[in-house]
Amino acid sequence: MDFPKLIRLNMVLKLTTLSTSTIYRLMKKGQFPRQIKISERSTRWDLGEIFEWMDGNFKSREESYKKSHSTNKENLYGEE
Repeated sequence: MDFPKLIRLNMVLKLTTLSTSTIYRLMKKGQFPRQIKISERSTRWDLGEIFEWMDGNFKSREESYKKSHSTNKENLYGEE
């Protein structure tokens, strides 16, 4: 059985460059991986889930960039 590599909030902050409040806001919206409670006062995040989240953001950025820059010659000047 493969166990997840668990990381602390400070590492999540370094990897994502997000603020603590942004991470918790995104978690509340369901847009960021949830933390894992490992004891009464200790939580961790699954490193693999953080990488997946980051990869998804990069892919969506690339897709939106491609869409916004994939104009054909007829649409260069707003013509259809």
